[in-house]
Amino acid sequence: MSGTVDFLDWLLQLNFVLLGYREYDLLDLPEGRAIKATEGSGLGILSDVSRSTFADVTALDSLPSYIRQRIEDGDLLVISKTKAYSTVHRRARMDYVGVRKVSPDGRITGEARLIGLFTSKAYMEPATKTPLLHHKLEQILAAEDLIPGSHDYKTVVELFGTFPKDELFQGSAEELRTLVIGLLQFEEQAGIRVLIRKDLFGRQVSIVVALPRERFTARLRKRLQDMFMERFHGVTVDYHLSLGETESAKIFFTVHVEPGVQVPEIPHEELEADVERLARTWDDDLADALAARLGEQRGRALAATYAPRFPDYYKTSDTDWALAVDDVLNLEELASWSGSATSRQASGSRGYVSTRPEARSTFRPSCRCSSRSASASSRRSPSTWRAKDGSSSTTSASWTLAVRCSTSRARPRRSATRSARCGAARRRWIPSTAW
Repeated sequence: MSGTVDFLDWLLQLNFVLLGYREYDLLDLPEGRAIKATEGSGLGILSDVSRSTFADVTALDSLPSYIRQRIEDGDLLVISKTKAYSTVHRRARMDYVGVRKVSPDGRITGEARLIGLFTSKAYMEPATKTPLLHHKLEQILAAEDLIPGSHDYKTVVELFGTFPKDELFQGSAEELRTLVIGLLQFEEQAGIRVLIRKDLFGRQVSIVVALPRERFTARLRKRLQDMFMERFHGVTVDYHLSLGETESAKIFFTVHVEPGVQVPEIPHEELEADVERLARTWDDDLADALAARLGEQRGRALAATYAPRFPDYYKTSDTDWALAVDDVLNLEELASWSGSATSRQASGSRGYVSTRPEARSTFRPSCRCSSRSASASSRRSPSTWRAKDGSSSTTSASWTLAVRCSTSRARPRRSATRSARCGAARRRWIPSTAW
């Protein structure tokens, strides 16, 4: 009771723009309980009682079960969003604050309803300093039996503060506890987590998606937004992104449905599987392709090494995964050759041996300093090799070839500019399919 009184007093401290007020009475009739709007109680945009859904006596038995349960049971204070938008202050769905009227024996006998908008001051204030929200946080901490100052205690307080204010206002202490503990488990186990909370009035559904920060992109957020709109038959959707200080990203979606439309029941496991499918990256698919061919351990290791090195234009939606795996294996082979070539260069050897089976010989690449640099060769054109006896051979190569001129040291009279250009021609091999 004291928490409700403190919250109503907090609303008067420039935290709420009051646009309308009306009262409702619960009547005990011979045929059962009924509800009716109180005559003369309307103010502001709710002043015309005749426009109320309950302008006449309405039997509770004639209402949907979830609406009747909301009217007769629940917390002393109810906060939600209306389906109508405000025409003053700012264009947004108006906030609904309901205060239950209770008889001396504890029965709910009616409701005092306030319609308006929370101000920017209310949204900027920390959740731990807002009377109602602070009380909900205390209930969560007490229910989990957390010791003040402990790691879990601090994490729960921090997670609670990352929630959108509207979610904290509208959710009950038990519902918020489920969401916070679910996110706490996600922080410990990583992966992807999806949590759902339905509105008390059936007007909206809240979805929390938690995933590693590196997986979050604006494109993923839009795809999730569209999926939730379709799955829950929504008309509009709001979202709130929270990054915080952890390595995770949390996206809070609120899907609003048409009045009278029942929010569909979607299995949590099914929705989480859909989110995981949309959140998969090109790197994940490459890791699966490598693991399928080379085994889990080696495939994941190669994916971690080479996936970040591929440019974005290589990572297309229609990637040929067999070809991508071949490219990774070619890069790994060239990397191993690079290490051995460095050792030969350190020992004084200037010969070149190709890693491609059809090109392995005693051929040396001919110097092209007189024309262009070695890196100017075509990526897919045949490569010409010159043997020690002066003969040449052409080998079809699908690799960009750039080598260090082997004659730059043999001609000391060559200009410094040309020598520098020859030395700078040394490059590592890159598979042409990655360009």
